[in-house]
Amino acid sequence: ARAPIGMFRTRLDGSEVLEVNPKLLEMSGYTREEALGTPSLVHWADGRERDEVLRQVAARGHVTDFECHLRKKSGAIMTCLMSLRHCPGEAILEGSLRDITEQRRAEETLTRSETLFRAFMDNLPGYAYIKDLEHRHVFTNRRFADRLGFARQDLLSKTNDELFPPETAQRLNAADDMVLQAGQTVEVEEVVAENGELHYFATRRFPLLGWSSPLVG
Repeated sequence: ARAPIGMFRTRLDGSEVLEVNPKLLEMSGYTREEALGTPSLVHWADGRERDEVLRQVAARGHVTDFECHLRKKSGAIMTCLMSLRHCPGEAILEGSLRDITEQRRAEETLTRSETLFRAFMDNLPGYAYIKDLEHRHVFTNRRFADRLGFARQDLLSKTNDELFPPETAQRLNAADDMVLQAGQTVEVEEVVAENGELHYFATRRFPLLGWSSPLVG
């Protein structure tokens, strides 16, 4: 059966690729004839990464899941996890490669999306939050956290009961539950007492139904 990861043998000095398995040929785009005998040095997108992995192998005899960037035949760069060992008594390296290019791209896309969402919410001219079924805050924008006098991270997981006087918390909990039960947007004017003063807010609550468990924002 074909191994699910790329495997190879090269000379320690990087002068020659000695063996590759079919999976590595598939990953790199080379034929077997093209790959064997070539200097392994030419396949590294960044020679400094090769220097570092060899340093680690020299220190420990092996390395596991070293993230590196290799060049395909097409010139495209793939991100890989490399495991490598020095064959005892020989100037030869044996290793394996797992292509994680798509995984890293997905992570980068998610990070960009989260950054954009946070920037959008933090620049809203109003207060924004998301709470779960237990009325715990799972997201707040900066303006809402500042309004309550919390660092945003400290506000996460806190419930209405922990943030507001009992009467106010009970009213907010009931409003959240009503939105989830109705399954639609509800707009109301709310009055919150703070430091002896009444503050009036035009509030729009709506359910976030596309998650594994419903949320309210």
